[in-house]
Amino acid sequence: MWRAARQKHIQRDLQSTQLMTDSIFGGQFQATYQQNALVLKIATQRALKKV
Repeated sequence: MWRAARQKHIQRDLQSTQLMTDSIFGGQFQATYQQNALVLKIATQRALKKV
């Protein structure tokens, strides 16, 4: 039962991550969960350095 809940949570997280990545790259970028997380981390760091 907890596996189903965990899978649902992972799926929701993946969808939100993909949505953010699409908004950054205009939907041209499809990647794995880890690659998306890395891209968002780098983009966040760059944005914070500019401020």
